[in-house]
Amino acid sequence: MQTESKEKKAADREAYVTLRAKQLPEAAVRRFWEEFQKDRLNAVLFFDGEISDFAAFCAWLVSPDKDARFVARRTADGTEDLLALYWLNNPFGKSVMIHFCFLRRAFALCEEIGAYTVRGLLFCEKRKGDTERDAERNAGQKTPRQAETYVLSALVGITPKPYRHALAFIRRLGFRIAAELPEACYFARKNKYADAAVSIVTREDFLKSPAAAQMPRILP
Repeated sequence: MQTESKEKKAADREAYVTLRAKQLPEAAVRRFWEEFQKDRLNAVLFFDGEISDFAAFCAWLVSPDKDARFVARRTADGTEDLLALYWLNNPFGKSVMIHFCFLRRAFALCEEIGAYTVRGLLFCEKRKGDTERDAERNAGQKTPRQAETYVLSALVGITPKPYRHALAFIRRLGFRIAAELPEACYFARKNKYADAAVSIVTREDFLKSPAAAQMPRILP
């Protein structure tokens, strides 16, 4: 029974897929937006100024200053159920900033989805002749081919210090607090500033994390 449970969890993890926001049909994005609004996450994620409507959300997703992606679970009938959103921006060489958002029904899966995402990004291998999609597909193979180079060396986050749940989440993924920025986060609804924690995770950090320990099948 325990073996079956582990196999089921592994199969569930393999069912996650990453979908670029720019390539998703509007109907799928709208369903995510409506649930996002129902979950009252707008003021939590966009604390510095909420996104007003669906059109503004779509424009934000595809703006050139970010690479926004959804994480979905592929269901038995082949459809893709969007559970989370993350985006990358502000690259510094081979490091880049990452931001997460989970729908409320995915809160219990956030560590699993986060580990899937971090693993995919930090173990994404770029080889001669590979397209970006090839590199993403090969990320995290158990016995990968010799890589010329990894696409990324580290992920960086900035988290408001009052968001203790978010800080606990990123620590489970191997992020370590590297610095604190005083009054770096502006909360528009309250018209006040809060301190922020700057965090970083490398491949080595992730491999030692509690989240990675639950995913032995996907480690290189």
